[in-house]
This record gives sequence, C-alpha cells and structure tokens, in this order.
Amino acid sequence: MSVLWLLAALGCRAAPAVSDAESAADTGSVTEEDADTRADDRTLEEVTVSLVDASSWVEVDASLDPFSDRPADVSCTALGYGPELDTFEVQTADCAYGTFRQPLLFDVRAGEEIVVVYWFLELFSTDLDAEGHVALAVDDGLLFEDHIPIPGGPETRQRTVTAPRDLVAGEWLYFHVHNHGFNSWYLGIVQADAWM
Repeated sequence: MSVLWLLAALGCRAAPAVSDAESAADTGSVTEEDADTRADDRTLEEVTVSLVDASSWVEVDASLDPFSDRPADVSCTALGYGPELDTFEVQTADCAYGTFRQPLLFDVRAGEEIVVVYWFLELFSTDLDAEGHVALAVDDGLLFEDHIPIPGGPETRQRTVTAPRDLVAGEWLYFHVHNHGFNSWYLGIVQADAWM
C-alpha cells in the first residue's frame, strides 16, 4: 500500500506550500528588502567630531611642504613638537619652522564650518619686525592663515572656516608654524559637525 493512498484514506492532507516571504517571517530572518527598509528608517544625528588626533601629526620634508615661506635651512628637532595632553605643541626654540600633517579623521561636506582653536604664550624675539605665521591647509589650498606680530602677549584665537569643497576622511591636513624667536604654540581644536 502506498504512503499517499494511506494518507488519503486517513483524511490527511499535504501541508500547504509556504512562500519565501512567509518562511522568512516565521523564522525571524531578514530579507535583503527588509534590511534596506530598516537602514532607510535609521535616524542620523548631527554630532561634533574632532578632525584630528593630537598624537598623529608628523613633520613633512621640503618635497611635501605646501607652504612657500620655507627657509633654505630648516632647524626642527623632535624636541620642538609633539602632543601635550589633548593639544599639539610647537616650541620654536627647537623648531622655528615646522609643517606637520595627518589624515582627516572624518568627511567634511562643502560649506560646512570647521572650527579651529589655537593659542600661544608670551611672544618674544630679538628681531624688531618679527612675526609668527600659523596656517591650516589641505593639498589644494589654504583653509586659513594668521600673521601675528612679535613681540606680543599670550592669546587664544578661534577661527571658523568654511570647507571649500567636500573634504574626504583620509586626505592630508597640514598644520604650519613659522616663528622668529623662542615661543610656544598650541593647536587645541580642529572640529566640525558630522552626520552619524
């Protein structure tokens, strides 16, 4: 006696076919379409992020330096720069000219504001017409630069600059200090808003 005949005799029926969608719902698995829908439903939040890491600045040599005021003989030893707590410090007694770079940590969309905060201690120089030069740049241009007369008192400066184009995480950001005299400069904040 065949199994089918026996089932028919007992009044049993074959289980109805189950669609892939019903099967996915029963098992709790997520289809590709469901995953896309859930991703679209996520709410992005605008948060302020640091674009740099104080410990990641690296000095660049002449071939990579985008600034035009580089002297022929640059004296900048490792004693003259480095992280200081959450800031990047340049001591011009040991690094009178320095250009440093690191990759951006986050994307910045064109038109977004970038906030930069830096400061310096009392500025001294034996030259009467000395000045300090501080700048931030990307490969294809300046983001900002300041020329500060020396001598002068300590000061904290905040600069808000507009991203000239889409800046992509991983591209180079350059920080530059050039100073006649023995002075201390600190880069404290480079930040922008990002959607996460």
